[in-house]
Amino acid sequence: MSPAQSSLMLKSATLALIIALAAVGCVVPITTGDTGGNQGQPPPPLPPGVIPIIAGAWATNNNLTIDIAQNGNTYTWSCRERPIPGHGTITGTTLDAYWTDFGNHLSATGNIQVNAAAVGTKITWSNGVVFNRI
Repeated sequence: MSPAQSSLMLKSATLALIIALAAVGCVVPITTGDTGGNQGQPPPPLPPGVIPIIAGAWATNNNLTIDIAQNGNTYTWSCRERPIPGHGTITGTTLDAYWTDFGNHLSATGNIQVNAAAVGTKITWSNGVVFNRI
């Protein structure tokens, strides 16, 4: 068997294994050449003074859609499904949030996961709610 045939067989076997694992619901991490040297690792912490970008639309794990407007380290939000106005501040990758829902004044602290460009991709709140960027 030539080296080219051997390489082709190995690639075919690897692809078949990935397809088989995906078919049974296994997650197969695949890295695609991270030029930052992280090779699939989370991005490094934000440099001092960098404010994560959280403006935009977010889907929650309790079936709501939240639109966030941001001005520096402060933000406001509105909910598309019902009137839940909120606001808060950003310190590093931590959020403080205050909102009103059905007349109740509520608050929580959140942790922002960011990508290498400091754009928030997920917010996990102290009350169990999770926001995922849409």
